Order: sequence, then structure tokens, then C-alpha cells
Amino acid sequence: MTKQTAAKKDEPKAVDDQVTDNVTSEDAAKVEVKQEVDTEAPSLEVVKKATPVTAGRMSLEVEANTTYRVNVPHEVTPEDCMDEAFWAHVSMQFIIGDTLIVVPDSMEWKLILHVANCGREFAHVVKLEIYNLRVDPSVRAAASRYSTDYAGTTSKWRFKRDGVVMRDGYATENLAKRAADNHQMAVDRAK
Repeated sequence: MTKQTAAKKDEPKAVDDQVTDNVTSEDAAKVEVKQEVDTEAPSLEVVKKATPVTAGRMSLEVEANTTYRVNVPHEVTPEDCMDEAFWAHVSMQFIIGDTLIVVPDSMEWKLILHVANCGREFAHVVKLEIYNLRVDPSVRAAASRYSTDYAGTTSKWRFKRDGVVMRDGYATENLAKRAADNHQMAVDRAK
């Protein structure tokens, strides 16, 4: 090896020299075109498409999950039903995805829950819907001599006139109030 060739090897080559030394002219043209395309074209992201649903993933709702109606004492609030420990005694019956329709004995509200997770002594539930079933206060004012109250699981809802029980056994407070209104209208017609 001569001193000239050794000096050439130690010198850094220019970029153009490297391209022309290692690559043919056709390959160099492709590289230039590729560099132009890379700078001009925006980068395209590959969009992953969802696979279609197969028949094995479909079933009737009544076969896959269960809807439970849960009657709770009238002093239970909707917030109490959201506590995971509230469901400790019955959580073993649930599976994820079940629906719970919670209604107090007083029928003042209706709460629809979704079981998100459950185990031996807990159930995590998510509130889907809540309905206020209380009667409008203006209806109560019309029957001022009448009152309603809950008398337990046997007598259920009843209405009173001047503190005297007129009739009991109504399933909901609304039915007892409607009966009180009907009684008031009957008394007014008799006058």
C-alpha cells in the first residue's frame, strides 16, 4: 500500500463520493426518488379495522344475563344500594353484566343498576337509571283531610281520614293517595 492510498482511506469521503462509489447510477436515482417521496408525502398510519362479529358472540339477553328485582325496606336510600357491602349476602347469585332493579317498599324511587364486578361477599354496581316516583305535593294539598302512611309488609300502604284508617292494603303510596282522592270526591258528591 502506498502513502497516497493510505491517506485516501484515512480521509473522510464526501456524501456524493460514497453514493457513487458504492451504488450504481440506477440505485442512486431510486434513492433520490425515495428521499423526495419521503419529504413530500405525509406519513400514512395503518388503521386497524375491527373484526366482524361472529354468531358465537351473540346470544339472547335473557340467556346471557339475569335481571333481578330487589325489594328493599323503605328506609334504604339509593346511595345505600351503591355500597359494595350492601350486596354481600346475595352477591354469589350475580354474574358480571346482570341488571338489578331496586325498589323500596314505599315505592318512592326505582333504581336500575348494572353489576360491573362481583365476588363472594361484594358486588360493584354502576347506576344506570333512577326514577323518582313520589307524588306531586300539589296532589297532597287537594286531599288535606287525608293522609297516607306505610303500615308494614302485611297492611302495606293505607289512607286515613282525620287520623282514622279508612282502608289499607295498597301496594304503593300513589295508589293509596288515589284512593283517598276518590273517597274525597265521593264524599263531596254525597253532600
